[in-house]
Amino acid sequence: MNKLFSYFQDMAAKAKTTVNSEEALAIRNKLIKIGIILLSVGGVGVFVSFISFGLIGFNSVKNFGDGFGMIFIPFFLIIPFGICAGLGIMSLYCGVGIKVAELTVNFVDNNKYCPHCGDVVKEGEKYCDHCGKPLLVNKICKKCNTENNLKASYCMNCGSKLE
Repeated sequence: MNKLFSYFQDMAAKAKTTVNSEEALAIRNKLIKIGIILLSVGGVGVFVSFISFGLIGFNSVKNFGDGFGMIFIPFFLIIPFGICAGLGIMSLYCGVGIKVAELTVNFVDNNKYCPHCGDVVKEGEKYCDHCGKPLLVNKICKKCNTENNLKASYCMNCGSKLE
């Protein structure tokens, strides 16, 4: 059972590094931007083509065949604009899927990571086996022995420079 749990922890760590990578974030942002543009252009194009189709069709019926061939232009323009909108929806779907995967992995993942290099840290380790740096959560001031945040440069109690 412990081996199975360890397997899932390792898989969650791999998924987290994949979904949270700079490349995945860049792809997600591009997919969402492209999706919004394509969906907007396609949606407006379909709407305008549909309205034009109706207006030209109404006028050609009203004037009995005057410009009847014009009715097919907006009708056939609906197809490429519809494809454009469909591609926009698919692009948004993929971009949002990457975001959902990122949120899910961050929620499920209960691994601990090195604050210096981001590598997975096993329980009980005092030094990272990837970068060799200490895994202390806090810095201890040598002057007054106060625990400070790992990112702190100066002691919050006495103001001494932390190493």
